[in-house]
Amino acid sequence: MRNTIKILSIAIFGLIILKACTDNTPPVGGPVVPPEQESVPQYPRLTLVDTTDVLFVDAALEPESIFNLLLRGTKGDSLLSTLVITANNEQLEASRLKINGSPSSEAVYNLTGGERDNFTWEIEIVAQSEEKRVIYEFRLEDETGRSSVTDILIDTKITPFTPPTISVVNDSVVSLLTELPVSFDFEVEALGAALNNVSIHQGAALIDAGRIQFDGQPVGNNPFFLEGDDRQGFSKPIEILGNDFNGIQAYTVTFTDTLGNTYFQEVSFDAIRRVDSQSYVLSELNALDIETGENILYTEELADDQISISEIRDISQNAGNWDRTVAATNGGELRMLNGQAIDFNNVVGADELREAWDNASTLVDFVTEYDSSMLRGVLQPDTLVIDTIEVPRTNPLQSDDLIITQKNNSYYLLRVDQLDASNREYNFEVKF
Repeated sequence: MRNTIKILSIAIFGLIILKACTDNTPPVGGPVVPPEQESVPQYPRLTLVDTTDVLFVDAALEPESIFNLLLRGTKGDSLLSTLVITANNEQLEASRLKINGSPSSEAVYNLTGGERDNFTWEIEIVAQSEEKRVIYEFRLEDETGRSSVTDILIDTKITPFTPPTISVVNDSVVSLLTELPVSFDFEVEALGAALNNVSIHQGAALIDAGRIQFDGQPVGNNPFFLEGDDRQGFSKPIEILGNDFNGIQAYTVTFTDTLGNTYFQEVSFDAIRRVDSQSYVLSELNALDIETGENILYTEELADDQISISEIRDISQNAGNWDRTVAATNGGELRMLNGQAIDFNNVVGADELREAWDNASTLVDFVTEYDSSMLRGVLQPDTLVIDTIEVPRTNPLQSDDLIITQKNNSYYLLRVDQLDASNREYNFEVKF
């Protein structure tokens, strides 16, 4: 009996060892090996590109009108194989199709060469001749059978309530001076009801009719009424005269049809501030407030912080001589320009002042003088110590020299019109 129990014990122990050897569960405290995961397959990708002069969203068109698409395909894990084009699930007739400007022989394409990696094709299609809705589908497959699909719906079932098509050719934002006209080339087609009038708003307000021209002619009123063939559509410019506000000027052009429905097109341009111009005189030992033209005795300006801040001052040094040199004051910075690099008379926009500043040369001549604030002096026993500073100044100025000063992102371009040696005065023309 004792031997029987012993044999059973050995057998049970052996089964436990066998179980441990065949169990996939990692031993306690041992490394955990994660199970292998299958990689996610990468499918091909097909998209309609959003750009100018092509459709990329559903549209209403006249029967048999031509529409253009820009189709882009990219492979996934495998090379691309075929592209199939259908209209309402039926293969599109090749006679209605062009690829990259060339007539097509079929609507099923076997891709070759670099097209099997990626392609961007210009697609031209003649819309259906019937008045109905048709879904044009593009299906791209790779050599493993994976596919990507995109489509566009073209609606030729025109009703009086079908919206017109409205577009602006080359509608990128242009830059021009304030109070100048800008022309927008409109292409408009009335698919449903005829068009009645056009109005132009800036914000919530109608702009003055004197600021509008249609096809090169004054309109007389805002809104202005369309006549003749223009009621069915037109390809003509609408010109808007900008106001004196610099920055982005946005306008809403509203088209109203004979049923009273309204349709909108936004246009805008970047208006650049016109520079102001003044003639100023700066006398020896004075500072010049460039905004007002006021001359201030420089020592008085130092003593009274209520006096208008100036940007330039005479800094002649030699006793008995007039050096004809100037420096910036009150935190301004001064640079000199080569007169050949810029035509002062043709500087009309604020952007040109910034460009002139970027092209100007920093001053390399310095003069040592006491700290102009006079506040750094500290009283030591029997001695008043005043700091000195290095002040950059121009070379001796000549007629027609150009200098430019900048402070707080404001720029002032100065031309030396005349140097009056007898009165020791600079005659400047200033643009700012």
